Amino acid sequence: MKCPQCGADAAGKFCAECGAEIRQVVCPSCGEAVQAGASFCIFCGTPLRRRRPAGASAGGKRVLLATGVFAGVLIVGAGYRALARDEPEEAQAPRPAASLTPTAGMPPDLSSMTPREAADRLYDRIMRAASAGDTAEALAFLPMALDAYDLVVPLDADGHYHVSLLHALGGDYPMSRETAERALANAPNHLLLLGAAARAASELGDSDGANAYYARFMEAWDGEQARGLEEYSMHAIPLAEMRAAAEARAGG
Repeated sequence: MKCPQCGADAAGKFCAECGAEIRQVVCPSCGEAVQAGASFCIFCGTPLRRRRPAGASAGGKRVLLATGVFAGVLIVGAGYRALARDEPEEAQAPRPAASLTPTAGMPPDLSSMTPREAADRLYDRIMRAASAGDTAEALAFLPMALDAYDLVVPLDADGHYHVSLLHALGGDYPMSRETAERALANAPNHLLLLGAAARAASELGDSDGANAYYARFMEAWDGEQARGLEEYSMHAIPLAEMRAAAEARAGG
């Protein structure tokens, strides 16, 4: 177990390095000892600090089941295959069967993953459930995924795009937009972030804001495509739908 003060390995009641008291926390689900202050258990994935995103109750379910533009693009148009990086099946590295098809309602095994791998695995699990119409499972794993991305420092533009989508999926469109906008400060032409911000603005009823994001999207398209960023090929289908939405706005 790590000392919460200095991060040194600690086995007793007090840290041998700094003398801080070590509080042992036990996962209520699997009984394993976990790090004090951890957001979720690395052994079974059980959330240890509940974070309930805005709208993640009846309102969140309505978002997931809605037929509006944003929900339709997320769940129907993009689909899990696109959100799972659009990789050809033959090119994917083989994975243990348990990781590919975890028991319904059970989180993937996160204990051997890096923070980013764990966050992305939870994200993929949520998007798989959402695309299959499993609202309950998607909402159940949403707080855990948001907490997992909080542990990834620094988080790149693609990671912020994931977080923006997760907030939107939970019905928290203001946070979805804020997340995208905050990341755009460092990557002002990033197409995925511009598309996510535009969709969130649209859902919030800010038509002028959505139009502005989509205009920036179209202006940045050629230059960004020339960069050949990996996340653009990984999210090719959502990106194509963002362009279609931007062109529709420009044509209107």
